[in-house]
Amino acid sequence: MDELRRALSERLCVLAHDLNNGLGVISGYCELMLEQAEKNSDPEYVKRLQLMLEVVHRLAKRINGHECRVASAQQASVNLITEVNQTADYSNGSRKYDDTAHTPKWTGVPLPRH
Repeated sequence: MDELRRALSERLCVLAHDLNNGLGVISGYCELMLEQAEKNSDPEYVKRLQLMLEVVHRLAKRINGHECRVASAQQASVNLITEVNQTADYSNGSRKYDDTAHTPKWTGVPLPRH
């Protein structure tokens, strides 16, 4: 039962993350359109965009109210200097990344396949 609960929790965290990313994009575009509408003195359009932003912010607040945390039993220490050095090696090409064998140290869960 704990395994099922943990798996469900992980899926919900991924979903919350994806929703927040989408809401961030929507919010950003709404803010840009709102600036333009204010410059063009279009009060009706301004009102509609403000309403959209309120809804987006309300949704984000509800999603963020359910924080996703890794259970303390799954937490592991990570050597940040080693992680940064390995990332630098991957980015400059001196080391090749093999995602088939990589398991994130911070969760102990294999990377998802897309």
